Amino acid sequence: MPKITSDDYHDYVIKGGELIGEFEQMYQRCEDPWHISEYIGSLQYELFAALVARQSKNINVLLEVGCGLGEPIYMISQMLPETKILACDISATAIAKARERYPGINFFQYDLFGEDPFPFDEYQVDEIDAITLSETLWYILPKVNYVLQKLYSCLKHGGYLFVKQCFYTPDNQQYGREIVGGVSDFIRLLSDNGFKMVHQVHVDPRSGFPEQPDRLLLWAKKV
Repeated sequence: MPKITSDDYHDYVIKGGELIGEFEQMYQRCEDPWHISEYIGSLQYELFAALVARQSKNINVLLEVGCGLGEPIYMISQMLPETKILACDISATAIAKARERYPGINFFQYDLFGEDPFPFDEYQVDEIDAITLSETLWYILPKVNYVLQKLYSCLKHGGYLFVKQCFYTPDNQQYGREIVGGVSDFIRLLSDNGFKMVHQVHVDPRSGFPEQPDRLLLWAKKV
């Protein structure tokens, strides 16, 4: 991929209905992609952290996949003070920045599409109590079943998968409709890969504003 010089994070992720996926370049050029620092205190993030925290007594080890600069998982960690928090991202730059900002979290670089297992030092691959995915779905679509199986294998039996994800109307979704065209498609993928739905919550539903995304908070379980 040639070097991208834009300061607009869209130019590095999804553009024109195609996945660009240049996350390392993006984190080198863009200080606050997705404007997370502006939205981290919003209702959707607070509810997601609260959803995870409801199971705190059952979560000794939690893994965040696609952690970016670490803001969402840091919010969750504040509500789980006794939980060991692990967090990974494909971008070395993102991981370096996250480590500097939140030294209490064990951040590490990892490519979900690769064949290498998760580099856990202290845990077996099936000893993770919970995994969180925050706005990661669209970037794993090319190998979504492979990634879901990898996450399934990491979890202990009965472990939790928590997902926060925006879904768009068919008219507004330009990428990946043949794989996931909405919430029901995503839930079907989870079921096909061994997860059982526990709860789903829709924040800021589209009522009256059909062009707005459907913000899903989802809790599933390994069975």
